[in-house]
Amino acid sequence: MQKIYISQIIAIIFHTCYRMDPNDKSTLRQCRMPLLNDLTFCEMRDGLIQVGLFTPKELDKFERSKTPLSRMLDAIEKKGPDALQSFKKALEFVDKPHLLEMINKVGK
Repeated sequence: MQKIYISQIIAIIFHTCYRMDPNDKSTLRQCRMPLLNDLTFCEMRDGLIQVGLFTPKELDKFERSKTPLSRMLDAIEKKGPDALQSFKKALEFVDKPHLLEMINKVGK
């Protein structure tokens, strides 16, 4: 008989209930290169904090890497079912409406 530990049960529940929708993940990945080419980590930082997607401490970890925007996009996929919507809200603070339009178009 296989033993199941509480930590395994919690991990299964967390993974099932608190993961990004596969369609949202696909949208984010399809838009990745245009986002990386047309955004900077610095211009997104305050918006991401404002919408509550990341804490300043989390963003500081990304900022220390060679590719902070890329690491931040990777982390969004692990931020739960509302992460793409929060990212889109943060994107509204940046003066690049074409990126938001692209995400909305790809996500349909």
